[in-house]
Amino acid sequence: MASTPPTPTTKVPDTDLDWQIPLGVLALCLLAARYFVGEQPFQGWSRPFSALDNDTSAQWVQFAISLGAVFVIGWGLKLQWAGRPKERQLLRDRTLLVLGLCGFLAYFNFGRLHFGNFVHVWDTYHYVMGAKYFPELGYEKLYDCAAVANVENGRRDEVVRQTITDLRTNVIIKTDEILAHPERCKESFSPARWDLFKKDIAAFRSFVGEPRWRDIHLDHGYNATPVWTLAGYALTNSGGPVTMAQLTRLNVIDPIYLALTLVMIWWAFGPRAFAIAAIVLGCHFPNRYYWTGGAFLRHDWIFYFVASIALLKKNRPALAGAAFAYTVLLRLFPGLAAAGVAVAAFEYFRVNKKMDPRFLRYVAGGVVATALLVGASFAFFGGPTTWQRFAQNTVKHSRTPLTNHMGLRTILSWRPDSIGQKTVRPGLIDSWYLWKSTRLDNWDQAKPLMWLSFLAGMVLVWFALRHTGADPWMGAAMGAGFIVIGAELTNYYYCFLMGLAVLHEKRREVGLLLCSLCAVSHYLNWGPLSWMSHWLDEQYVTMSLAALLAVIGVWWVFTRSASDAVAPEEPEPLILGGRAAALAMPAAQATAKKKKKKNR
Repeated sequence: MASTPPTPTTKVPDTDLDWQIPLGVLALCLLAARYFVGEQPFQGWSRPFSALDNDTSAQWVQFAISLGAVFVIGWGLKLQWAGRPKERQLLRDRTLLVLGLCGFLAYFNFGRLHFGNFVHVWDTYHYVMGAKYFPELGYEKLYDCAAVANVENGRRDEVVRQTITDLRTNVIIKTDEILAHPERCKESFSPARWDLFKKDIAAFRSFVGEPRWRDIHLDHGYNATPVWTLAGYALTNSGGPVTMAQLTRLNVIDPIYLALTLVMIWWAFGPRAFAIAAIVLGCHFPNRYYWTGGAFLRHDWIFYFVASIALLKKNRPALAGAAFAYTVLLRLFPGLAAAGVAVAAFEYFRVNKKMDPRFLRYVAGGVVATALLVGASFAFFGGPTTWQRFAQNTVKHSRTPLTNHMGLRTILSWRPDSIGQKTVRPGLIDSWYLWKSTRLDNWDQAKPLMWLSFLAGMVLVWFALRHTGADPWMGAAMGAGFIVIGAELTNYYYCFLMGLAVLHEKRREVGLLLCSLCAVSHYLNWGPLSWMSHWLDEQYVTMSLAALLAVIGVWWVFTRSASDAVAPEEPEPLILGGRAAALAMPAAQATAKKKKKKNR
């Protein structure tokens, strides 16, 4: 007897309002993008609107999109609890899809980008120059050699006034010792490469003023893995000296990666998950365009991270393992998501008394990809020594707190008497030195709590997977939440929550929690109440706490105690209509339709 095919896509009657309202929402979004997001949109108006600059006006639209999604998803949950889950389902799903498309546009500030330019010179400088001259500079000499090159380019007075971060220690220093021994930098260059390096430094210096150039060299250098450097080195050395046109071509890669990430989510999980992921990308304040938008190859990892979950969903575990290995070798921290896959494999073994063959193929794909990629990095960049230098550089950064760090470690390192307001010492070369040292002391005391929290998270995910079934893709998606617990990241990496967003395919509460998180993040940034801080170090502690609570909430809604109270998500209707709808249908449902017709 043939097995019963999956339930085909739900057909819900279409009405005029089911098209008109979503199109109206789209029109309202585009009007706001055209007339609200821009250069001082309310200049000359009375307060509070006169205080809105271009970036804040974009945030207001992102906030509105997040709240709109919360309303739509909450409406659906209310109907679901009332036993009428299909009521106005087309209207709700089409509106959510429109909000998702607006969320994607919102990431790019609705085409305004950096409000005057596309290329993020600060970030691009580090990753283009660091990759292009990696054999000569390694992880320690970018700022030193830039100072020497600037002197030879006729800017000695400027360099003498400058302070830079010593990339060996992450301590801010003057340039005197560097200028006294320029040979220490130049000895690693051939004459031709040094001449090209000087031209590239002159080009980047011409893109910004002196204050901005000084601030760029107070950052923390080039920190990419040797595997990332394989692509970075090849791409940056494919042309001659740096030009703005060349940088523009290189930096177009990232928007393509982001678009493909969302296409991958639609392909594997459908338009609802696409909408939630797009809103997380474009409306979550920590990972907004301001930080790494218009930069070079800064979103490759998120594509492969999401692809690893999507490929598991599509029963391609070996490819999923290879994609996961690549994203880990690009950025390391996604490796924490493996905890979710491991919990799923454990639960499968507990129930079936054998290893999940999908898990075994997943591991095999990861092992093969790791061997090939690490082997290639050995061949191109001098064997294991490069990885040892990278490991040393990573440890150094782990001992360098930043005001825009996020994660459980950021929360555990906070104390009311060691915030920036109380520990910053203006006038010192490094005015934040006391803040950094006290944060490290706090963290050393609290470190055991992080490991206990990680273990508690694994137990909660196990309870969730016991109830839902030990599907590897569910474990992989839930595993994204472990990044909040186990890694302290700069805020812009929090687009990894797109990996968690795909769980909205199963439970409406996932989208509700993540869209609420997006709205809350903007509220915390604005700090409208008198007791709310406007110091970055305190704001990102509160945003970390909000993200942690959202992750715990997502895990909890899949446990039996939460899931038994609410029916599962309704199958997605043909929200687009006509031939376009077939493209939106999950592959399994499309196959089921064909089998049904054949059986007739």
